[in-house]
Amino acid sequence: MTHLKPFFAILAAMTCAVRSHAADPDISRFSNNNGQMSLTDVQRYFIEKKNPDFKMSGVSDAELSSPVFAKPVSETAHAFIKYHLDPNHVIFSTNEILSAIKLYEPQDLSLFGINIREKWQDVKANDPGNLSKGADSYSKAKPATFSYLHDFRTNTDTWSAHAAVFKQFSLNDTTSLVPSATIDRVSSPDPKKIVDSLVFRGAAIKTCSPESTNLIQDLRLGGLYATDTNFRSSQAGAEAEWEPTAIRFGIGAYHGLFSTNFPFLYRIRLFIHGEGGDVFAAGGNPNLHAGHGYFRLGPYAQLEILPTFFPRMTIYASWQDYEALTSDTVATRLFTAGTSLTLDAKEHFSIELKYKNGRQPLTAELQETFELALGIKF
Repeated sequence: MTHLKPFFAILAAMTCAVRSHAADPDISRFSNNNGQMSLTDVQRYFIEKKNPDFKMSGVSDAELSSPVFAKPVSETAHAFIKYHLDPNHVIFSTNEILSAIKLYEPQDLSLFGINIREKWQDVKANDPGNLSKGADSYSKAKPATFSYLHDFRTNTDTWSAHAAVFKQFSLNDTTSLVPSATIDRVSSPDPKKIVDSLVFRGAAIKTCSPESTNLIQDLRLGGLYATDTNFRSSQAGAEAEWEPTAIRFGIGAYHGLFSTNFPFLYRIRLFIHGEGGDVFAAGGNPNLHAGHGYFRLGPYAQLEILPTFFPRMTIYASWQDYEALTSDTVATRLFTAGTSLTLDAKEHFSIELKYKNGRQPLTAELQETFELALGIKF
């Protein structure tokens, strides 16, 4: 296990950033005697919630529309109202607002501020939910998986680890920085089944929510250094991704299949991925060409099915098709399908049954594996 020391060193090196939060304002201060709130009441509440120094309950509608409050309203209340409240309503109960906030602000499931998941793109772990459709905000993130098998007849070991460790540093409500380390390792006595990838990234994420559309857009851009767990291969480059969320179509958020009362929910995840860089050392990997550049571009698509009568189980399938744009680059196409059974209410632990067939991103190693693994997600 000595070749895993660099990976676990990343986990130990990341520090926990502790943030103090003021208590949320009393929502009853913003409602009438019947516990009802208008849209402007919701705006006042959110501005004070995000800016405790602003005492908003006494601010008039005219003052609320003044330039001094234009930016706080745009940053705090706009997305919440747009995606979580019924646009046909003008009056809301305080209970309705508090229930929607649970979807809008999912609980922190990290481990001392550190996230452990299947891939770093799962930094935004929870879908926005859809209160009007009765859909909860289930976790988008897939867990990191670990498996081990010992064959007593041949006295050989087969084990695998697929995990991303990262921490999010929020710069403001829409921008964050995410350093990460991702390992994909399959150790096997069969050399055709071996996968060995270790990738370090530093990325920025920008969330856009244009007022003219019902589309949330995430833009991810950053640099990377890819190697293996023995640090023999070496490549550096950059990645860019664009991912939309459209609640009404089930893109990025669970949606009823055929109808809101149907016993199965579906969720689609789509993003466009582009990568480019240079290979400095192949490290014995025949799919890498030292001294040459690489460029790939293509989509990632994932479909999840969740039975509402047994929400701890999820069935999923994904397909990535990162096509080569240069002659010295190997395209990385990878199909994954599986099912997940969570073992606890917060989805920290699960049993994963997963099939993979295709090429590993960046290292382009061929793989066809069927794993029964323990899933860990924080």
